[in-house]
Amino acid sequence: MRYRFVVDVGVDPATGKRRQLTRTFATLKEAKVEYARITNRRQEGTLVPPKQITVKMSG
Repeated sequence: MRYRFVVDVGVDPATGKRRQLTRTFATLKEAKVEYARITNRRQEGTLVPPKQITVKMSG
């Protein structure tokens, strides 16, 4: 069995559409922990939606 949740993470300023974050986990415990982390960060205003995260590769 897999556990999935979807959380609203704000509105895309360019399109006005709501943005959602979907996560899937193998256990209910993992899903609950991640859901709590994401919703807490969203309420604090420290959640960075995935499209705004950049990665720099060091060589």
